[in-house]
Amino acid sequence: MSLTFGNLNLQDKVIITETVQFRSMANRIATLAEVSRRPGSKFLSEEYDKKVITMNGRVLSPSASGMIGILDDIHKNLAISEQQLTITDGRSYTATCTKASFPEQHYNQTIIPFSLEFISASPFSTGSALSPGFGLGATVLEKAIDITISGSAFAEPTLRLSTSGVGDPGFSQITVAHNTTGEEVTFSGQFSLGLEAVFDYENATVTYSGALQDYTGSFSRWDVGSNEFTVTLSGTNPEGMTGALEYSPRYFL
Repeated sequence: MSLTFGNLNLQDKVIITETVQFRSMANRIATLAEVSRRPGSKFLSEEYDKKVITMNGRVLSPSASGMIGILDDIHKNLAISEQQLTITDGRSYTATCTKASFPEQHYNQTIIPFSLEFISASPFSTGSALSPGFGLGATVLEKAIDITISGSAFAEPTLRLSTSGVGDPGFSQITVAHNTTGEEVTFSGQFSLGLEAVFDYENATVTYSGALQDYTGSFSRWDVGSNEFTVTLSGTNPEGMTGALEYSPRYFL
């Protein structure tokens, strides 16, 4: 098991981490509203809160005089915000160290206990990025694609659609429908071959050739398991189109 924060190794001959508390799910915040003429409340929405991770252990130094240099290096690395915190191989949090306690730092000590707290704004750890590809052949205007989302929490992928060549691609509108939930996003504009349209489900944006675009519809969350989506073009598609659905699997621990 690796245990690192950015470039800082939290489990080696100098830093001995003895306990890590990270396996609990992040708190779930529920929004309720009072309802007249009946007991209880109405459930409006829910969302996961930040993830808090704590660690305890000891710092070892071959000499009391060398402890200051070791602690300086630890402090320097812990002060960097939004670093990759890896606890389980193949998964990491984007976290910031919010508390770092090193009590009993007497001049003659070679062993010092420590207590660390990390906060991840996202309640999930993420695995390695996946990017399954697909294509719409020449003259094909609609295609349904089935994809299996892995992990233990929903994904908010990025869909990239591109054409090759130069000139008029023959279509003026792209609709991406997430058939599993019934939600869809439509983008209309002046298209050119060789440029890329990006549907970003996490940030709810559409960009074309790197510029933000107006769109209609709503972005969905893709639950773990089988998901079907359909890409529809309005017009013609003489050159065909390639696509890729990019996402990193999310986990609660």
